[in-house]
Amino acid sequence: MGTPMRSKSFHDAYYGNMGDNGLPDQIEMIKQLGHRYPSMNLDKVGIWGHSGGGFAAADAILRYPDLYKVAVSQAGNHDNRTYEDDWGERYHGLLSRNADGTTNYDSQANQLLAKNLKGKLLIAHGTMDNNVPPNNTMALADALIKADKDFELIMMPNRRHGFGNEPYVAGVPHINHPNFRWSYGLTELLQVRNDPLLEIHSGHPQVNNEGATDPPAWRRSGTGSYKSGNGPTASRSTTPTISRESSPGTARIPAAAGS
Repeated sequence: MGTPMRSKSFHDAYYGNMGDNGLPDQIEMIKQLGHRYPSMNLDKVGIWGHSGGGFAAADAILRYPDLYKVAVSQAGNHDNRTYEDDWGERYHGLLSRNADGTTNYDSQANQLLAKNLKGKLLIAHGTMDNNVPPNNTMALADALIKADKDFELIMMPNRRHGFGNEPYVAGVPHINHPNFRWSYGLTELLQVRNDPLLEIHSGHPQVNNEGATDPPAWRRSGTGSYKSGNGPTASRSTTPTISRESSPGTARIPAAAGS
């Protein structure tokens, strides 16, 4: 989905299965990287994404709850029956109903997976989203409440679809500016709430003890995932992996290359 320069058979393999979200490939990539780099702690894997990536991030923690421990899902099209028909129908086909009341779209609806939540999930949406209707997130939140699951919800007032780059969400380069995406992921993955050794700096944690010269503990890798460097997290043997999911219309690098 969204990957150019590939054969029709490549696209046919995904057709009618939007709930796949490329996650099996990502999981295999994470496992292979964990085997190659023993410092990676596969017990602390998180994921975040915006738009289609928000859909995939929530799908990941709900469909694979034993691997993904933390997810930040922004502006997700969590059920493509309530998103643009030229998106869902292009990749999943026309809606069809079965005799038992189920539909061919049930397999991609995140709210139907709410009962599976084990980890920590933050979902966010703009109240004036002009791309993905906010009811996508409301349906997921309602299902999580009915399933008696703990989660966090942020509704961004008067924001449209592109709030993901706001300082409150993503931080400010070169300025010590906290943001909910990184601070939530770090707090829940590494359990560093109120840890004096760590501060959020331009979206990346820095060692804060006097005289420290270590590089930022997190960096973006070439595969599209985030992994720890030589900061305090590595010394604690809690090297997390946070993968970033792509958004609708964004090209996906296939297989183990990430997204």
